[in-house]
Amino acid sequence: MRLRPLALHDKLWLGRFLADPQATGMLVGAQSLHAGQAMSLAARILRNGGVVAAPVGDESDPVGCAWLSAASLAFFVIPAGRGRGLGAALAAAAVREGFERRLPVIEARVRYDNAPSLSVLHRLGFVRIGGSAVLDLRLTATRFAARVATDETALAGCNTPDSCGFMMFSKDPS
Repeated sequence: MRLRPLALHDKLWLGRFLADPQATGMLVGAQSLHAGQAMSLAARILRNGGVVAAPVGDESDPVGCAWLSAASLAFFVIPAGRGRGLGAALAAAAVREGFERRLPVIEARVRYDNAPSLSVLHRLGFVRIGGSAVLDLRLTATRFAARVATDETALAGCNTPDSCGFMMFSKDPS
């Protein structure tokens, strides 16, 4: 697997994912979207930039994606791609990009029973600021930098754009 920028040709895959009620159940606050709404949301995500995990040298669909909407992090990995650290690498790339854009804070919302996502967010340095069934988490640039400096595994091997194999969050030139 490799990480690469979200590109125009990913719109159909992302739209199909966002239209799948079982898949969107992974995203907090997501509701079932009909195909038109899903494609519209996919287009907005593409405009803002993001990162996907995709098979190397393969035209297969990506297995995960991360993006920032305003200062809120969203990421997912489809079931077939889980357990390989892709969620951590995707989330770390999105967080790093957000702070490079000079965002003072990045927030995330996650269901209390979503242990894999909670683990990723905790390793990156997010702290709980509220919520019960859905937890609200926040990360400051200072805390992220300190976390990365003291815990090399926080980024799951994605400490620089070169080690991730992509230029983070570059928008598709097409």
